[in-house]
Amino acid sequence: MGLDHASLDEEIQSELGFHIEQRVDRLVAEGLNRQEAESKVRRQFGSVAAARKECRRQLQPVRRREYLGAPGRLVRHATASLRRAPAYTLTIILLATLGLGLTSSVLGWYHSYLIEPLPYPNADRLMRVDRSAPGTEGVPEAPDVPGGLNRIAWPAQDQLIEALVAWEFDDFALVGGDLPERVDGIWVTPGYFTAHGIQPTVGRSFSQQDVALGGDVVVLGHRLWQRRFGSDPAVIGRRILAYATDRPDEANSFTVIGVLPESYWSLTGESDLLLPMKGTRRPSMVLAAPGVTPAQMSEHLTAYTRDHLTTDPDWRMHVEPAQETYVRPVKPALTLLLVTGFVVLAVVVGNVTVLVLVRSIRKERDVAVRRALGAGEGRVMAGWLAEAVVLTVPAAVAALALAYSVNRFSTDIVERYLQVAIPGGAIAGLSTSAAAVTLA
Repeated sequence: MGLDHASLDEEIQSELGFHIEQRVDRLVAEGLNRQEAESKVRRQFGSVAAARKECRRQLQPVRRREYLGAPGRLVRHATASLRRAPAYTLTIILLATLGLGLTSSVLGWYHSYLIEPLPYPNADRLMRVDRSAPGTEGVPEAPDVPGGLNRIAWPAQDQLIEALVAWEFDDFALVGGDLPERVDGIWVTPGYFTAHGIQPTVGRSFSQQDVALGGDVVVLGHRLWQRRFGSDPAVIGRRILAYATDRPDEANSFTVIGVLPESYWSLTGESDLLLPMKGTRRPSMVLAAPGVTPAQMSEHLTAYTRDHLTTDPDWRMHVEPAQETYVRPVKPALTLLLVTGFVVLAVVVGNVTVLVLVRSIRKERDVAVRRALGAGEGRVMAGWLAEAVVLTVPAAVAALALAYSVNRFSTDIVERYLQVAIPGGAIAGLSTSAAAVTLA
């Protein structure tokens, strides 16, 4: 309900008079004479006319108060108040921007490496396989590992294995064309394409039949296809001549059957030539069937090994998620960095809190006047909340922009320092979760 103009003025005058009189009586009780007390109270209180005007504005009915009017007015009042304290406002925004920006940047790195899954359709079922003697799980070339692992006829797939992956790196020299060129190659089993969900840009991947027919086919990496063959789709079916650099007398002719997609990223690093592996080799990775755990896969491969080799009964094949093995080298550094980022954020929050408390003390008189004139606790708190919004929203937006810029331009540096590429080969950006934490 609203008040008519006369009644409103009368109520304001009564409230102001009561508030001033109470302060005067308190000072008189403390020993001042009444004239001195009234003079001191009026100096402390400020302009009565200005207070009356403010009270009238606060108490008059406002259309749509319950909806957009009250929040909009609170934000305008908070903006005007902060504009009168530029040093305080800029200090808060700068501190919040730096603290939130650093934390958001660290969250971006943490998410890119440790939370974002590997860029494969079934990344949660992709598992790395290592040879392990008792007490040496995951240690390459550990002692007491049985020989003959590469001579076993490993299954391409079975009830637990959807695709078995083995690989072996090699350096090649491409001859023919204008100039010979050294390129990176990798011999892989056909399961390599299945496990990674690779669909060639043009052509196809190779199959078990390609291996059985002698393995004289090749899939080109996308960069090599662009650089040496001008992105020509007609390269499919073309014969290319290459030889391994450590076997210069064994030049081989390969038929191009496919080209990797540009977006493809490999755990094994980028390769220019993918060739079908000849013979057998122990698995480096498996794509497990749905529902199969690393422990079950370890038992399965261990039993299969014992069926084909004489091994120590305590010896096991060691299996764990591919994601975990890939990011393990960087996890301690990123965890420490994340903790450091939150510590810095806590320090920033502490400094901001002190500044806000100092400002609240300085504004105590204004708050007391508003309470004496009828403003409730909710309205006073709404004013403080409006100031917080006006300060933190631009700071959060600036922090996100700062974090995105820092991560974008420092990706190469961080990858060289950690010596592990970001899964997917992307630039470290800001995840939705990192942005949500920053805004919160």
